[in-house]
Amino acid sequence: MNIKDIVLQGYTDRVTSPDGAMGLEAAQVCRMDAYDPALLRQVPKDIIDRDYGCGNPSKYAQAGDVALDLGSGSGKICYILAQIVGPQGHVIGVDMNKDMLALSRSHQKPFGDQLGYSNLRFFWGTIDDLATDLEASEETVSGRSLENLDDYTALQDSLKDQRESNPMIADNSVDLVVSNCVINLVDTDRKLNVLQEIFRVLRPGGRIALSDNVSNIDVPEELKNDPELWVGCYSGVYQEQEFYRVLCDVGFAGLTVKERAGVPEKTIGAVEFQSVTVTAFKPLEAVTSSDMTRVLYKGPWTFVSDDEGNQLHRGKITLVDKTTARQLRHSAFSEHLFFLDDQPGSNGSGCCG
Repeated sequence: MNIKDIVLQGYTDRVTSPDGAMGLEAAQVCRMDAYDPALLRQVPKDIIDRDYGCGNPSKYAQAGDVALDLGSGSGKICYILAQIVGPQGHVIGVDMNKDMLALSRSHQKPFGDQLGYSNLRFFWGTIDDLATDLEASEETVSGRSLENLDDYTALQDSLKDQRESNPMIADNSVDLVVSNCVINLVDTDRKLNVLQEIFRVLRPGGRIALSDNVSNIDVPEELKNDPELWVGCYSGVYQEQEFYRVLCDVGFAGLTVKERAGVPEKTIGAVEFQSVTVTAFKPLEAVTSSDMTRVLYKGPWTFVSDDEGNQLHRGKITLVDKTTARQLRHSAFSEHLFFLDDQPGSNGSGCCG
């Protein structure tokens, strides 16, 4: 069973159908979360009608971000991100489905005219290989005559050089990577590649906001072999704790489960499917400075430990190096910490606030 072809055809059927319907099974899990109505009003209706997701990762974007949406589909998340990051930011969408890509690109110019700036770009590519621009590769291959092994080798060398010298998404070039119910659609053997590619393209300190479906137990083989359940966002999900573990193994820090459905989105036999949204960041590169920063943990717990093994005890001043301090400022811990060597008043402790 070729998962990639099944997913491609499934979403082509949906984008080309009159109403864009996902179908009963898919609709129960791949739902849209609540979005800011003011942002949605700027997004063309046919893009909204053909958007499928299980969360809202766009709300973690900031003004000025270079934001990347993996599996951008109809483009809804990108059109929302474009408004959030503003004219100083940039938004990149990547999708392997040409029909979805055509829809997302079809509104770029009028949308840019409406905003007063243009900061959107969509690529044809796969999210497990963010270096390969498939349109550029297709152009390189087009018209080539392969008459012998030397011709084939030359073509392979050209594609390799193109991928390395002019990657679709360069190393350390993105501030925020989002995806919305897409990682589960990638073949199980390629999921780790997706997470490693995200890590590669993020700048040190860059963030992720990933919305996806997960399961309470490993998905059994009979469900993994069901094409309809693949397209419906069931078959390819990570087991929940495995999802978090793999993200940490890849190297992400400050992992936080920001949203989790209160009840299962769907139950099939013993398998319960939940939608979750997680955030994390790529650790900052080490610096050579030996200067230390004083950090005080406010509580409420007796102590906490970060992903590097540093323990911060409640009410106790802890010395950390500047790299660790900068990472803590990016983490879920930040609101529970005082950075005592910041400028006076920056911790909100002055008497004349």
